[in-house]
Order: sequence, then structure tokens, then C-alpha cells
Amino acid sequence: MVSCGGCRRHVRDSDAVCPFCGAPGALASTGPTALERARTMAGVALTAIVLSACYGTGVTDKPTPTLTTGDTGQTGDTAETTTP
Repeated sequence: MVSCGGCRRHVRDSDAVCPFCGAPGALASTGPTALERARTMAGVALTAIVLSACYGTGVTDKPTPTLTTGDTGQTGDTAETTTP
């Protein structure tokens, strides 16, 4: 089934005229037009911009703690060691 170019109702592929509006040979292609594709792409781009503005990149201004020389990263005065 395809849509009629005159009334946009669905018509059989085999019909030469639209049974609803009588438009002869008014069968339109079912693919989106250039304007519809442009509107879709604009909507996708706007959605991406809004989401990136709301959620950001996840980068914070807090510095990441780093281990200094001699720091084992363990808390407390003693570290347990095991002998093989």
C-alpha cells in the first residue's frame, strides 16, 4: 500500500486512481521528503545539544589524588605481609 498524493490516505498499489478522492495517478512515493529529513536531523541535533548541556562531559574540577613516593596506599601503622 502507498499513500495518495491528493488525500494522503493509503491506497492499493494496483489502483490507478484513488478510491477516496479520485485523484488519477496521484500515488506518491512513501519515502520522506527532503524537508522531513531536514526537520528530523534538526531535532536530533537539538536533542544532542540539550542532553550535553544538561549532563555535561562528566569532568569535575576536583583534582584526582595521586600516590606519592613511599606511600603504600594502606591506612594504619602496620601493613600485613605474608611469606610464601
